[in-house]
Amino acid sequence: MKSYLWISIGIIVISINIAQSFTAISSYRSIYVYDLIKNTQWPEDKNQGTFVIGVMGDSTIVNEFKDLSAKRKAGARRIIINKLSTLKGIENCNIVYISQKNSAQVKRATALVKNQGILVVTEAPGMLQKGASINFVSKEGKLKYEINKNAALQAKLTFSDQLLENQNRLN
Repeated sequence: MKSYLWISIGIIVISINIAQSFTAISSYRSIYVYDLIKNTQWPEDKNQGTFVIGVMGDSTIVNEFKDLSAKRKAGARRIIINKLSTLKGIENCNIVYISQKNSAQVKRATALVKNQGILVVTEAPGMLQKGASINFVSKEGKLKYEINKNAALQAKLTFSDQLLENQNRLN
């Protein structure tokens, strides 16, 4: 009976550590996305009004984005977070963040927003090849992001030199 109790306690501790790890990763991703906002130039028609981040999937990142948007702005613009269950309405976003769970939607999403000044950010292997401009990756135990400069240019977006120099890139 004692061994079952210790096993149960061990499972609970491991579960808590895993949950904290996912929360920490989501927190880092939201900070990186804020850095992307500061280091990306949008076309004039996407550079006014409220700054909208649409998120497909992953409720943890939605909460992290909401916390961040309560404290920060995109320049002088207020940031709002929209949780998306479908691709409908993504043309109204400045950033579309597609979680790994929804990565099957990336190719279709990038086709819908092509040439519209919308940054597509993903978090699954191979998403740059499907048209995402930014993809989060884990390298050597650290969270980093890759850049697909051609996809960004097709989306009429320009990244700062600092962003390009400091990150892993495709192209």
